[in-house]
Amino acid sequence: MLNLNLLRKELHEQRWVLILGIIIFSAVGIFCAWSFKMFQHYGAMLTDISSPLIADELQRILADYNYYLWSQWQPKNLLQFGTILALVLAAPAVAGELSRGSMDYLLSRPLSRTSILLTKATAGALILSAIIWSATLVTLAAASLIGPALWWGRFLAATALVNAGLLCVYGIGLLFSTFCADSIKAGVSAGGLLLALSGCGIFPATRFLSPFWHAKGSAYMGGGSFPWVSLILLLGASLGFVLLAARVFNQQEY
Repeated sequence: MLNLNLLRKELHEQRWVLILGIIIFSAVGIFCAWSFKMFQHYGAMLTDISSPLIADELQRILADYNYYLWSQWQPKNLLQFGTILALVLAAPAVAGELSRGSMDYLLSRPLSRTSILLTKATAGALILSAIIWSATLVTLAAASLIGPALWWGRFLAATALVNAGLLCVYGIGLLFSTFCADSIKAGVSAGGLLLALSGCGIFPATRFLSPFWHAKGSAYMGGGSFPWVSLILLLGASLGFVLLAARVFNQQEY
């Protein structure tokens, strides 16, 4: 179903996104790893000027380096910046071809629309995942130089959860890319839906609808068991959005 020539083309065109993504994400991760001592130094002052709820969370974070690193990396910077990256990769997948006027040429090739869409999705998913894992490994390597023993297993498992969450974000962005003739409109539209889904994570009754709530895995890094249900739901939703995007792509008249 995948076309290797098209896959190589997509990966080649996105090579600078891959390179810059690894550099930028790794830099953010290194800062997260090395900022612990700085926050410890100013911890008392930050606690005094914060509300009781924030002060309690600060004390919890600063009491354990592993928990601090996780809280600053996986559910915060990696997930937030990763959401932007996922939309940057997904929004132009189809809409970019339309805005550049290259869709007619692409569709004239001896490839089915399903093959084109799935190949583009695979390229985007590979680049997104490569940036996530490369930056995380750099972050953990930098953190290991500080001294405390790291929860390598838990960190890597938490990264898999975030990766699945960002693949779900990518799938949503890809779906909107098949609807819109402009990459910016596709990204903004997908972002609007993701913002609404993020809001669902605030309330216990609706938080299961939020891919971000599932991707954070807060209970797991707090000492709980790995949320396999969340991982399966995120991967299933990712695949579902990609297949839905392929169906829409097949039905659209370009």
